[in-house]
Amino acid sequence: MKISLKSLFLLVLAVALSQQVQAQPAFYNTAQDTLQAFPVFSGLSPLMVQPRQVEILFFNALSTQKNQRLPETSPGELSRGTSLQHILQITYGVSEGGRFNLGFDLHYLHYRLDANVDNSPFKVLKSTASDTLVTDPNNDAILALSFHTLSKAGVRFRLVPVWNLPELTLQGGVLFPASYQAPSTRRALDIARSEFWVQGNFYQLIGEGLYGFAGLGAIVKLPSNAQKQTTLTPLANVIVAKEIPGDLLIVFAQTAFNASFNKQYKAGLSNTNYQLILGLGAQVKFSERFSLSAEFQKPVVNDYKSFTSTPVNGSQNNFSINLRYITGK
Repeated sequence: MKISLKSLFLLVLAVALSQQVQAQPAFYNTAQDTLQAFPVFSGLSPLMVQPRQVEILFFNALSTQKNQRLPETSPGELSRGTSLQHILQITYGVSEGGRFNLGFDLHYLHYRLDANVDNSPFKVLKSTASDTLVTDPNNDAILALSFHTLSKAGVRFRLVPVWNLPELTLQGGVLFPASYQAPSTRRALDIARSEFWVQGNFYQLIGEGLYGFAGLGAIVKLPSNAQKQTTLTPLANVIVAKEIPGDLLIVFAQTAFNASFNKQYKAGLSNTNYQLILGLGAQVKFSERFSLSAEFQKPVVNDYKSFTSTPVNGSQNNFSINLRYITGK
């Protein structure tokens, strides 16, 4: 299948922005006072780190979907967009009472837009700085666009705001652009802006070994020279986690919602997309300090507003593998 560079680049501009919100899995939560006992969900862990301990979190989130060009542009033309994000979070227990943590984040992004929708999503791993344009052996046709880049870096906090309510945790932070890609590429991949985020989490025991979790938060992306646009993304999720007898395995199911609103010139906010996602996952606890979790997500509602393309219904899938390790006393 041959596809022009102009058509493919216009498509990556339209698709990548939504892909980043979608790939970026929603913020999930777990219990404060159980520490290593309960699952770390993809994207965020609100577990408080104890004094002089260091928490190492490594999230890996893969998202892929098929996109179809609208009739007004290139009727029926299909492509596959795939992103793979690596997120490293290092958090230190600052306060003696274990109520306040500080840390930093590093985000690394692979992104690939494939002209052939039948290609494996794992081809995103072939992204390198030197093969932005993937062509056929004769250089006659562009087969894909691919990128990999350090995307964001920032600082974060985590705290228990009410001393006698350890079930409630609050955290937030700021992320700054860290990519050396060209401004047009950073804008297309939505990694050209600084962002502030905040998330509140609450859990409750609802049965023997059965816990319910709820989270509510928001991300605000600020305008920059490369992308003069303010975006608000509200986030919400509900999770049920079940501890399997034997203290080794935990299974969980979750429902998450996210949306994006862009600030319009001399006007208010305009909705550009929203999603309702269902997920299933499990965590294996190897020791009191080391655990590994995995989760599969499937959007059941995926509304994306674009002038050039639309997601193919049922084609998006998200998968994450997450590692948590505690060091120190």
